[in-house]
Amino acid sequence: MKRYSPELKETPEVSQEKSAQKVRPITIFLVIIFILSAIILLGVINLSIVRERLHEEALFWILRLGLGVMIVSLVLYLVFLERAHSRRIQRQLRVIEEVNRRLKLLLEAGKEIGSSLELGEILSDLLGFVFSATRAVAGAVYLYDKNTNALRLALARGVEESKMVFRELPFSKGLVGEAAAHRETICIDDMSVVDRRDNVFFGAFEPGSMIIVPIVERDKFLGVLVTANDKPHSYTPEEKRIIQGFAELAGLPIANAELYRIARRSLDVAAKQRGFTESVLEQMVAGIITCDSDGRITIFNRMAQELTGYKFEEKHQMLLNDNSSLDANPLAPLERSMLQVMKNPQEVIEGEAVIRRKDNSLANLEYRAYAVRDNSRILGAACVFVGEKRAAQQPEEDTSETRLLLRALCARIEMLYMEPLARVLDRVKNMDEGSWSRSKEDMIQILNAGSETFRSLMRRFEEYLECVSEREWETKAEFELSEVVEEAVQNVKKKWGFNGVTVNILIEPEVRVFGNERMVRIAIEQVLENAMSASLEGDGVVTIRTGNGKDNALRLEIRDTGSGMDEQARRLAFIPFFSTKEGRAGLGLSIARSIMRNMGGGIGFQEMEKGTLFYLDIPVGKRGENLDTVFS
Repeated sequence: MKRYSPELKETPEVSQEKSAQKVRPITIFLVIIFILSAIILLGVINLSIVRERLHEEALFWILRLGLGVMIVSLVLYLVFLERAHSRRIQRQLRVIEEVNRRLKLLLEAGKEIGSSLELGEILSDLLGFVFSATRAVAGAVYLYDKNTNALRLALARGVEESKMVFRELPFSKGLVGEAAAHRETICIDDMSVVDRRDNVFFGAFEPGSMIIVPIVERDKFLGVLVTANDKPHSYTPEEKRIIQGFAELAGLPIANAELYRIARRSLDVAAKQRGFTESVLEQMVAGIITCDSDGRITIFNRMAQELTGYKFEEKHQMLLNDNSSLDANPLAPLERSMLQVMKNPQEVIEGEAVIRRKDNSLANLEYRAYAVRDNSRILGAACVFVGEKRAAQQPEEDTSETRLLLRALCARIEMLYMEPLARVLDRVKNMDEGSWSRSKEDMIQILNAGSETFRSLMRRFEEYLECVSEREWETKAEFELSEVVEEAVQNVKKKWGFNGVTVNILIEPEVRVFGNERMVRIAIEQVLENAMSASLEGDGVVTIRTGNGKDNALRLEIRDTGSGMDEQARRLAFIPFFSTKEGRAGLGLSIARSIMRNMGGGIGFQEMEKGTLFYLDIPVGKRGENLDTVFS
């Protein structure tokens, strides 16, 4: 490919300077007159033939006239010379002023472009300074994408960006690609002599001349700056140099902006992970306090607030205090233990402690404090605690029963997975070579059964964690309740095979609610699963209808025809991992309760003469209403 890098047109200042250095015709004319006058005078004085023919009076006037002409020509020469020097000095002053203006503009550009870490602002400022310092009428910046090895349009100015055809240019092809590959500035004085495909503004603007400047920072190619004018031969060497200066100034800020974007994306990911972790901790049935390495409280979850009576805002970012007096520090035993385990990370402190609640009543807690570490680095400390007795309004969440159920979950995992595996291992140990082929299928069936049950348990546990995560509450829309209920019925039957259960749906088609459709459907499925399972032992009928809920809520009633709930089931129905059926995770009603809590709704049950009626109070919002306050 032919490379275009012709000589640029000289500036008016340079042209005028060169023209000023040439000998002017008037100067030559005056010098000739002076010389001729001098020759004539010398001839009159020295030639005897001239003196003989001229009278003394005529000779005197000739000498007088010659001297006058010489003096006048000399004076005129000096006048013209002085005027020429004056104009030259003025031109030099204008050149100096222009240079100072451009230097000042470069300094301002460096300050403005380098003060931002946002790529959009940097590119916008770059093109703005190019337009103010040159006669460019169009400009664009293409940034290099190493994944595709191409130049992508980042910003255009002076033209309608949407009309530009070439939004991605191949690296090392065309004039722009050539400038990028060789990292050289290319100036095209006349765009009519090049291929139209080399016009990056094709479709939006037809330039007369164009300059392509690579953007490089520490030998790393970042992109190209392209500017164009509608007239040929419109760029001067000074404009070329100042455009190159702007491109050099933008190199470091563009590289820093990319690093900042990567760092910010990593921080956003970390923040989302931290937010998910904190949302799970918020839902746990134990009080949790965590602090950073400086001893500043970072997490003070909902159960901690209930057990101590203090709000999150009162404790967040407060420094831990090891004062042993409950009057000076109501949570002294817990905070002192957290400070102690940070000093000795190998130590774990557990036991019972008395704290003073915000209402000045005393509470007896069982707690465990340990250091949070990343290899050898101490990140902070955590304290997990439970009370001996929970609040009277929530007897179903008794923490002593919860601890037993958590231990039961571990035992259930061991039974569902480790026991079948142990049976297979025992058979393998006592198996001779000949009996392997006969027992292989039997052992595979044992392992498959245990693994399948274990995976089902883990899926339910993962589903529970998802439902208490804030990221599941981002999408809200208006939906028809009857359609969601029908979908939930089909999902439960397909998943658990309750084909022998008849479900009567008595919901009017026009009943619509506004919220998170997926989460509402999951909550309905969890309650339906329990209702269908119970109805298998009864008449095999489940009825779903709407009722009158509290406040601004729609009540959805799900009634089964089972044998009802015993006292233990009524007390622990919503506790995670509680189940009266073998092989079940015991998380269904806990998931439904977490969803309804996050929605600002409610869940409960009523014992009927035959079976149990569960109800969901679903908040009803209007289309377009901001429900963030409802869901918080």
